[in-house]
Amino acid sequence: MANALLDALPDEPVLQSNSLATLTPSLVIIPTAQRSTQSIIALARVRDVRRVKTTYPGLLVISAALFLIAAAAYASKQGSGAHIPAAVLGLLFLALYFSSRKAAVAFLFEGEVIETIPGSLREATALIRAVQKARSNVT
Repeated sequence: MANALLDALPDEPVLQSNSLATLTPSLVIIPTAQRSTQSIIALARVRDVRRVKTTYPGLLVISAALFLIAAAAYASKQGSGAHIPAAVLGLLFLALYFSSRKAAVAFLFEGEVIETIPGSLREATALIRAVQKARSNVT
């Protein structure tokens, strides 16, 4: 649907496009979670852009506890090799923590907030940089 909107605006080149939003020199097009509708924001109305991170610190706590158990089993005389599975599980939970981190971008304007769907941290950072650059070119 973003392509249909961009086709209707022939003078609007795309500056940045990813799963979070599509940015043109004067507009930000944000798809909703259902991807059937979109929010269109004039870039001149945007007052602030913020990254909203979502993490699951419980996975990090579980990972740290498993590493502690692995260290205790390794140091114990009666560990019987239990340190290896505990360390592997600790690595698994650590990998789950890093892979489950998500970020959304919140656009603040005139007392309202529109937030994108969650995406990767890299996409959110790239979108924020592109919006800031486009805003500096407009003003």
